[in-house]
Amino acid sequence: MRKTGFDYEHDLDLAAIAVIKGEKEGKLFAIAEGRFDRKKLKRTPRSLVRVKLATGGRFFSVPLSDGTRRITFAFVSKDKIALTDAADLAPFLGPAPNTADAREWRGALHAARRFAGIRGCASGRRSR
Repeated sequence: MRKTGFDYEHDLDLAAIAVIKGEKEGKLFAIAEGRFDRKKLKRTPRSLVRVKLATGGRFFSVPLSDGTRRITFAFVSKDKIALTDAADLAPFLGPAPNTADAREWRGALHAARRFAGIRGCASGRRSR
């Protein structure tokens, strides 16, 4: 990643990371917030950065230091990227699944917010 001009010690402000357990090995998904220089990325040799155009946008892929795996990422906004070491990033960026488990989780989250007296959790305002 350093060859793309990104230095996590200087450029990364915040990251939320999820590890998804798989049958053979786990996969990583993260949202990172910081300073991402698209101009440096464009100057990175194409032998290092692969670009894929898809319905969800432009996806970039760079090799990890071991050379056998890659990290794929996409710009979500000017200062946020979504990234994964899974084969495809697009499913992580799509709508939430409407499975029974997902509905149960959303119901539990809603109940927890009501119990805590929180409305509009994104705004952080509380109602009593």
